[in-house]
Amino acid sequence: MKKKGEGALGMSFSMIFSIILIIFFVAAAFMAIRYFLKLQSCARVGDFASELQNKVTEAWDSQKSSYELKSVLPSNIEYVCFADLSKELRGEKQAVLDELEFFQGGFDSNMVLYPKGNTCDMPVHKINHLDLPKITKTKNPYCIKVNKGMVIVKIEKGFTDRLVTVSG
Repeated sequence: MKKKGEGALGMSFSMIFSIILIIFFVAAAFMAIRYFLKLQSCARVGDFASELQNKVTEAWDSQKSSYELKSVLPSNIEYVCFADLSKELRGEKQAVLDELEFFQGGFDSNMVLYPKGNTCDMPVHKINHLDLPKITKTKNPYCIKVNKGMVIVKIEKGFTDRLVTVSG
């Protein structure tokens, strides 16, 4: 026998409303978690660029230096590339070359993260005091592989060098 106020399933309106609210709050919690994880990913990209610039400036200010920068990037970034975007692009990574052609001409940048779709709208950066002609002598762009979100960049400046070089 049904009580007054129960629906077809034998549950009251308040019970059904409570279940709907619980489903809504669980869905909202998952969306918030996904948002904050994406925000963390974007923060890693910005932190890497400023940390690299600080180390390059530190090397440039000294007479001779050699640093190894270990940094964490989002795991879906495959390469950190240094390129002279005003010159012809050449190298063996055709997919990277195809994507970098988009940045040629209008961008005053020398560091590009590949693939650009995974960089939180921050795929290109300008790193000052880099010896781009020396870095891109054999390959333009010169790319450093990111392994499982970890990138290691060697930053060097010789005693007679005016600018800083980077390598992988």
